[in-house]
Amino acid sequence: MVYIDLTQLIVDGMPEWPGCAPVMLKEIVTVESDGVANHQLNATCHMGTHIDAPGHFIVNGKKIDAYSIPKFIGSAVVINAKNQTKIDIELVQGRVHKVGIVLFYTGWSDQLNDPNYFYSYPAISPACAQYLIDQEISMVGIDGPSVDYAPFDIHKLLLANDILIIENLTNLQALLEYSDIELIALPLKLDAHGAPARVIARVAKLD
Repeated sequence: MVYIDLTQLIVDGMPEWPGCAPVMLKEIVTVESDGVANHQLNATCHMGTHIDAPGHFIVNGKKIDAYSIPKFIGSAVVINAKNQTKIDIELVQGRVHKVGIVLFYTGWSDQLNDPNYFYSYPAISPACAQYLIDQEISMVGIDGPSVDYAPFDIHKLLLANDILIIENLTNLQALLEYSDIELIALPLKLDAHGAPARVIARVAKLD
């Protein structure tokens, strides 16, 4: 088996959603000075690669800790949406039947440190989102900062139907050549409406 990491590295100064302070990751004690090393992390629960739970947008919606582990593991398909300005239904029709998790590769993660990263990313159309709902998908992931723009109707539509959203994925292009993908996306067990996650794909080694 081959394991492919789809998670952004958390570093000091990592950009956050506009209006949020950048990530602060500082070594506060060192082995040399204190006999032990430790870091302090200041960030939102939606920093870097993370999973949105319904309560992120739905009043009285579930928090991330309300889900059992099987929710975060399942068969996945990667949809190639590179160079698309909008992710529409034509990209997914006939591609996601009986698949638990749908991942959209847009290539946008390459823009992470660009000021434009949070402003011009590809978004999922309402028709595409409804198709995913109709196919009873459990999670949707994207290698950009969001699946939509304010007022975040796609977030609300997916989350209201108990479809979790993985954002800020990376390295999805490494999965394009695989057809049998198992995704493992484990969020921190937080009493919160979302959490950073370590997301990996497990695939059979190609011949």
